[in-house]
Amino acid sequence: MQDDSNNRWVELVSKLIALTQDGVLKWNKTDYQGGSGFFQFKFEKYIVPYKKKKIILSVFPLSVPGKQYKLEIASDDEVPLFEIPITSGIKDLHDAVKYSASGVKQFIDDLLAED
Repeated sequence: MQDDSNNRWVELVSKLIALTQDGVLKWNKTDYQGGSGFFQFKFEKYIVPYKKKKIILSVFPLSVPGKQYKLEIASDDEVPLFEIPITSGIKDLHDAVKYSASGVKQFIDDLLAED
């Protein structure tokens, strides 16, 4: 049963990547900064509304090289309802979301269309 569940998460992440790359999902980026005293942190948060829920992808820096990703399904007012277990493809999802939210694709398309 565990393998079926893991495959479902991989399938979900793959679908999110495809919908993002196809321009179906429009992610919005917000940078958060917080902490107190010596402990300061900053992280990226990408949000996309989908059928009266929101999908939230947060990217946290780690003290060692690399990043930690968190993928959640949240209510419309961004209260987390469920955290998707870390699975393969979440870094690829982050790359697709970051590219999509940056507007770089349109810039490249415009640049290549010029004579």
